[in-house]
Amino acid sequence: MASPLAQFALTLMVAITCTASLAYSQAPSPSPTDEIGARFEDWMALHGRTYDKPEEKERRFLIFRQNVEFIDSFNMAKNHSFELSANGFTDMTNKEFVAKYMGLKPQKQGGSEMDDVEFGHGNVTHIPGSMDWRQKGAVTAVKNQGNCGSYSSQSSIFFKHLTC
Repeated sequence: MASPLAQFALTLMVAITCTASLAYSQAPSPSPTDEIGARFEDWMALHGRTYDKPEEKERRFLIFRQNVEFIDSFNMAKNHSFELSANGFTDMTNKEFVAKYMGLKPQKQGGSEMDDVEFGHGNVTHIPGSMDWRQKGAVTAVKNQGNCGSYSSQSSIFFKHLTC
């Protein structure tokens, strides 16, 4: 017969194993059988996302789930003039997104003929109360610019406006 200490150790090991197993089985994992799991799988296919390791997929699923829950609750409030939706960044935390995409990394560019052009206001005698820049052709659809910063997009809108 085993000593009381050995029995206690065995009982403790069984209890820890059962607790760990129960905790793991209750952890949300991407499963095509539940709605959020199916949304994640569809999102992965749409954005061509794959993960090298199951642990990374699980981590990204948990982030995706949290972001989708925020998106859904925001949209259900209906107290905004816009809605949020999942996009190619939905598996990233805010901190990851800021670190990867919000840093301005200007590249030194050669001179151009626009370098010597001074900015000046045109006819400012009539300023409309509002303006739809889409109708003027001054803006385009939202695009993923990668991690190049926003410098180039703002300047291209500005110069497109000047040439109209």
